Amino acid sequence: MTTAIEYAPPVERFAFDYGQTYDSYLITEADREYFWSSERRGVIGFSRRGYQVHAMGGLLTAEDHREELLREFLAFTSENRLTATFYNIPRADLQLFRQYGFQTSKLGEEPIVRLDRTCWQGSSYRWVRRQESYCSR
Repeated sequence: MTTAIEYAPPVERFAFDYGQTYDSYLITEADREYFWSSERRGVIGFSRRGYQVHAMGGLLTAEDHREELLREFLAFTSENRLTATFYNIPRADLQLFRQYGFQTSKLGEEPIVRLDRTCWQGSSYRWVRRQESYCSR
């Protein structure tokens, strides 16, 4: 007899439905491990390096289940004496991660360019115009 859990959507579906960062697709790579929350309502993709767990792609679940997924994942890492590091946490989740003792840092800039408000004129954007010219040749 089969159970409903066996019919959980594949990880690709979670990345598509709930991914909020550009690296959410990394969960589909062959070398990833998966932590499924209770009833398979959410998943975290990660890779291990010794006792370090590197989670990429964020909390792939509905917003109302994010805290439960994080709490269960941290219980898993604690039970297995692992240290978790997350990459590319969306702004909306920062407070949740801080609530659970994570420290955050910002590396780089947001990968979003507001094209409706951006003007590529002037010397400060000369490099962009050069790149466009090079690519179109």
